[in-house]
Amino acid sequence: MNRIEDYINLPYSIELVPDQTSDGLSCYMACHPELPGCMSHGQTPEEAIAYLMDARRVYLEVLLDKNQQIPLPQASSIIWEIDDEEERVEDCSARQEVSPILSLEELSNSRV
Repeated sequence: MNRIEDYINLPYSIELVPDQTSDGLSCYMACHPELPGCMSHGQTPEEAIAYLMDARRVYLEVLLDKNQQIPLPQASSIIWEIDDEEERVEDCSARQEVSPILSLEELSNSRV
């Protein structure tokens, strides 16, 4: 695999958590745990995930341009959301009790 098309549709897992802006407003943070630093924010879960899809493309393009190894998905195709909306996380490495809300296939179908 050496083209962006080979990687872009792989089932990278997505973590989606409630977050807070520096102004104290509510937002959502989405990230791919397998792709360190690949994350986005949005006012809604859908917006955060849509921005993450854009961020993933750029992230993978940069790795390919620099001939860097691209991490492969860890066989997860579930989007997760923290159960307790009062919990805030500061980075995507925080692990909390989660529940599945949407598969990547459902997400892809909803973006068409």
